[in-house]
Amino acid sequence: MADNSKESVKQDLIYILQLNSQVKYDKISSIKHAHDTVLRQHLFKTPLGAKYTSRLEQLIDKAEGVYKDNPHNSNLHRCLLCNYSLDNASVICNRCLTKYKIIPSKQEEIQLETTQNDTPIEYESIGSFENNITGQITEDFQTGFNVYDLFSEVFTKHTRREREDIFIAGTYHTNTVESGTADLYPKPWLFSRILAALLTVFVLLYICVTQFQNLNAITGFMFIASLTLPLSILLFIFEINTVKNIGIYDVTKMFFFGGITSIFLALLLYEIFPIGRLGYSEALIVAFLEALTKLLVIIVFYRLLNPKYILSGMLIGAAIGAGFAVFENIGYAFRFYILSGNNITYLTSILLMRFWSSLGSHVVWTAITAAGLVLAANPKSFVLRRFSVINLLIYFFIPVILHTIWDCPFMDSGSIVYIKLIVLIAAAWGILFVLINAGLRQISEDFKL
Repeated sequence: MADNSKESVKQDLIYILQLNSQVKYDKISSIKHAHDTVLRQHLFKTPLGAKYTSRLEQLIDKAEGVYKDNPHNSNLHRCLLCNYSLDNASVICNRCLTKYKIIPSKQEEIQLETTQNDTPIEYESIGSFENNITGQITEDFQTGFNVYDLFSEVFTKHTRREREDIFIAGTYHTNTVESGTADLYPKPWLFSRILAALLTVFVLLYICVTQFQNLNAITGFMFIASLTLPLSILLFIFEINTVKNIGIYDVTKMFFFGGITSIFLALLLYEIFPIGRLGYSEALIVAFLEALTKLLVIIVFYRLLNPKYILSGMLIGAAIGAGFAVFENIGYAFRFYILSGNNITYLTSILLMRFWSSLGSHVVWTAITAAGLVLAANPKSFVLRRFSVINLLIYFFIPVILHTIWDCPFMDSGSIVYIKLIVLIAAAWGILFVLINAGLRQISEDFKL
């Protein structure tokens, strides 16, 4: 049985980095030497090592024309460690090589057999590799979670292949859970491209509705105004989930089915607990009932997907919350448009308010609740050394409190309402970043070497 302990994975990575720094991947003889040595010395003990061995076999098969059309060979252009596109001739990308600070050495630790036509291959010592890697880890932990660094890739140019690599999360190409690898410091950027595209569509539809008074553009304007921020935030959290264990198919399913099921259950509860004009107690009831219905749906998908990572639970909640937000926003827009006697000016004011306030409402609230569920449902998780099941209640009632203050008639007139909403949005994102940091530290215990 493969060993999944951190020390064993660490040792396997050290060997892989040695081999990768010296093997000439454009020469089949060099690849074969590495493969033979790996098998003869029983070098690897973890799934990560097995993944490298498999990659060597795929490269040999490709060079010899064996199984040319094997679909598993499609991952040959991806980094063995992070699954992003390779930018060099080895099997580990430059980003990962830089991260682990590989410094070539003249000492030999893994000796490959050579033939008369091949020169010996020298490898760096285990000790110096371990020191370099350990130093990088220590530096990472001292640095901690950095919000600025998190968004540092937003304004960087990216290739089409990089875009496609993000959307294959949850497939066998990105099986970071099984391989023992994950990027501890994600730098999401694709969400910003989607946001920019949707904002462009939003502006064009706004002009069509307000300047040209085009009735055909009204429904599209309602839809895009309701969709833009919830979808963009969902994609941001999708990129944050560095274990890549939930695919876009499941996210889409949770978005539509989870979102509408939450609304359906909330409407059923409103039949039992009728809500009139929103006062303080009514705002609390609405916040509690909607949080409860979303939690019930979260539990269903939690049982189906069984995530043990905080970031994965956060993604489940974000998908359900995004669906809920989009359906609710469209519903409110259509309702007030009809009640106002088809007043376009009133419609745009409602949509603009719900547009920007979506930045910190249902998507973020539900992500917080789902993260709390993961914290409570995994007693072996590192965080439960400090938390108990009470953790679920804490992260359930935080969104309830935020939602209650959001809806209650407190600071709810004139321009002061904007201050209230901005403070609530900032508070929700502050809590979300705390949970992202906790999620990254959780991953570090399972994947960091």
